Amino acid sequence: MNKAWDELLTVLQESVELYKGLLLLGEEKRQALIGAKAAELDEVTRREELMILEGSRLEERRAKVTAAIATHHQLSGKPPTLAVIADAAEPDMARKLKSCKAKLDDSVQRLLRINETNGALIRQALHFVNYNLNLLTQCQAEITYGSSGGRTKMEGTSASVVLDRRV
Repeated sequence: MNKAWDELLTVLQESVELYKGLLLLGEEKRQALIGAKAAELDEVTRREELMILEGSRLEERRAKVTAAIATHHQLSGKPPTLAVIADAAEPDMARKLKSCKAKLDDSVQRLLRINETNGALIRQALHFVNYNLNLLTQCQAEITYGSSGGRTKMEGTSASVVLDRRV
């Protein structure tokens, strides 16, 4: 059973590191959004997707080892929380598990704040793009060149004929 406890601790420590990486990527994403650097934003998003996939694999491992520990110690709850599992551990292991839990909780809260900020930046950028598209589509074409090469006035024609899409 010690192997299961060690595996759980390893998974949690790897999760802490994963969340630290996601926090760094969240900061990079914020800088890319502020600087309007689309290529950097795309790269950060790709790296973030890979980390999220790794997080899914870690979660599967955590669920399996948690289920084994819960079955062995006849713990209630479907699935039992980390706090309940830590209470079933020996004191030294319980301390390590609770330390990991505290680090995970802190990282998750920080990541939520960064994601909220990034979401607001994305909404602001989208609003800016829509505003500029609206300006472009409302411009009236006053004078253009006719088929004879001379200038003609285009009555009732607007640029919205060319640009009529909204992002």
